[in-house]
Amino acid sequence: MKALRNIALISVLHFVVSFAAFWHSLGSIVNFDSGEMPSTFDRVCGGAVNVLWFPFTQVAEFTHVRGGSLAEWLLLFMNSLLWGVILFGISRLCRQLLQPRVLSHETVV
Repeated sequence: MKALRNIALISVLHFVVSFAAFWHSLGSIVNFDSGEMPSTFDRVCGGAVNVLWFPFTQVAEFTHVRGGSLAEWLLLFMNSLLWGVILFGISRLCRQLLQPRVLSHETVV
């Protein structure tokens, strides 16, 4: 049960961060029209969207899902859930690999 809670927390954090980065990137398009160079933060947010929305953008393009539809929101949710599961799995694997191993008396020769 704790694993599901952690996966849900990671998924929600992923969704919030990816949507916030997208929202900021969308707002920074205004600078494009004025000819100003994007700030470092603008470039970081754009890069974050590219990473955090993987594989959402590829699946949406392949399935011809249009923006603003229920299908798009479901894909975004599933993308965040996928990231939550993968990041939780990686953290659990790292924890197991870094955990000191206790040798039993039977294994010592």
